[in-house]
Amino acid sequence: MSSLSCNTILFLTKILFFATTALCKIFETINKIRLAFSIFIGQYRPTMDFRIFIHLRHVSLILILSIVSITSMAQYAIHGKVEDKISNIPLTGVTVNMLNTKDSILLSTSTNRLGIFSFKNVPNGIYSLHATNLGYQSFKLSLTLSDKDIQVNIPMESGEIALEEIEITGTPAISLRGDTTEFDAKRFSTREYADADELVAQIPGVELDEEGNVKAHGEEVTKIIVDGKEFFSTDPRIALKTLPAEIIDKIQLIDEKSEQARFSGFDDGERRKVINIVTKPDRKRGTFGKASSGYGDENKFALNTSINRFDGDEKIAVNLMANNVNETNFAEQGRGGSRRGNNNTDRGLSDTYAGAINYNNDFLNNAMDISGDYNFHSSKTNVISLSDIEYILGNRVNQSRAQEQSSLNRQTEHKANARVRWNINNRQRIDFAPNLSYRSIGRTGSDHFYTFLKEDDLLNTSARQTDSRNSNLNFGGRFTYMYRFKKPGRTISLNASGNKSTNEALGKNLALTEYYKDALLNRVDTNNNQSITNGYGSGFNNRLSLTENLSQRSRLQLSYNIRNTQNYSDRETFEWLAGNRPTG
Repeated sequence: MSSLSCNTILFLTKILFFATTALCKIFETINKIRLAFSIFIGQYRPTMDFRIFIHLRHVSLILILSIVSITSMAQYAIHGKVEDKISNIPLTGVTVNMLNTKDSILLSTSTNRLGIFSFKNVPNGIYSLHATNLGYQSFKLSLTLSDKDIQVNIPMESGEIALEEIEITGTPAISLRGDTTEFDAKRFSTREYADADELVAQIPGVELDEEGNVKAHGEEVTKIIVDGKEFFSTDPRIALKTLPAEIIDKIQLIDEKSEQARFSGFDDGERRKVINIVTKPDRKRGTFGKASSGYGDENKFALNTSINRFDGDEKIAVNLMANNVNETNFAEQGRGGSRRGNNNTDRGLSDTYAGAINYNNDFLNNAMDISGDYNFHSSKTNVISLSDIEYILGNRVNQSRAQEQSSLNRQTEHKANARVRWNINNRQRIDFAPNLSYRSIGRTGSDHFYTFLKEDDLLNTSARQTDSRNSNLNFGGRFTYMYRFKKPGRTISLNASGNKSTNEALGKNLALTEYYKDALLNRVDTNNNQSITNGYGSGFNNRLSLTENLSQRSRLQLSYNIRNTQNYSDRETFEWLAGNRPTG
């Protein structure tokens, strides 16, 4: 049934309903008047029969309800196809929304791979159709759904997406410049209050071992510099534990040429790995550092402090540590001596006190660079071990051995280095680097063991005591003078280096061994000796070099080298023989 016929029948049925209702009211009123008149005159007059109008009214009411129900259930479909307006190619994935303007009900669908979409069971009404797709202009259409399905063709026109100007700024994570590989520190994350070693360890190609030694691309890093200046040149481990990671802006891995090669321009092939730490611009001035302390059971304690004061070219840094929790060097600072894992027990219990200070500054309008550092380290390590061994195979089967060993190691070390680099003018340069070191090591130990046969038959006992001491003093320096002539490429340089060292050692050993037979003492062996060593050494190495440009593509270097080394060592050994005494 069409919408037009339903509406017409509904209209006529309403007229019939109202007409029959009116007639029923009229006849009902007439009958009431006739009945009242008959009673008044005393003569009955039959009433008019209008039941047929009542039936007509009921029928019309039923028709009205039926037609309204049919009309309200009339639903249709809207089908459509979306194509490119120019190429007529079906568009897939186009979003199509349809809004009922009367009650704001929104229907949504998308086109299939053929560009076709459809809305089914849609009530009559006025709708707004809206199609959108990335890269195309949106399409809008108003349509009325009344008495039949609707087919819609939507041609979509290509549209440009206008974007505002976007500016991307930033620095690359890695950049290469000649012999220098630079890494942006912001690309690496570290814990709060972390030291520089935690950041450096994340740099690709850089390795830090358990002792804190640094390697880059498989080569040992011999020096850490900060903003191109010396910084704890004696030990890179101290430098990495003194600087906080948060002040670092760049990390540079440098294949550094020799001082003479950089001055003369003649590449002599010498290279060494250097790490240059570039600090953030806002951290080049100021005082910063950190301190930590702890105390626990059995009087265990740890104290670590590092302070840095930067004022442009002037840099002062101090690092102090004291503990008895096996942090034996600056690389283990703050780790509780746990870097070696289970092997940590073999190291015994250590008390360590260490300190380091570094100073660097420029003078004479930045023509002279002076740097120096001092490092002190003192440790005492006590090792006690107990062992019980039972032999179940071999020629010692059924034997057991109980052993107790103890040792006390003491070590004291001082290191001092300095360097002066003076650019006298654009033709002359002086580089002077003295150094001094002293080390003293002492060790005392005792060893006792007992050997049994079948747990209760004593075979032998041994007691040994040792005492050794060693001290070494070394001082030296390196001096370089370089001169550049007016002729390009012509330079002359003089390198002089020398060192002197002394060494003293003392060793004592006392051992007593007792042998038993049938549970009775059978023999006693005694070993008592002492050794004294004194030595010294000295040497110097001088070299004179001249470079000359032969052409634009060739260069000549002439070198003369003289070297002398002297070493002396005197060792005296004393042994007191008490003899091997049989006792029975």
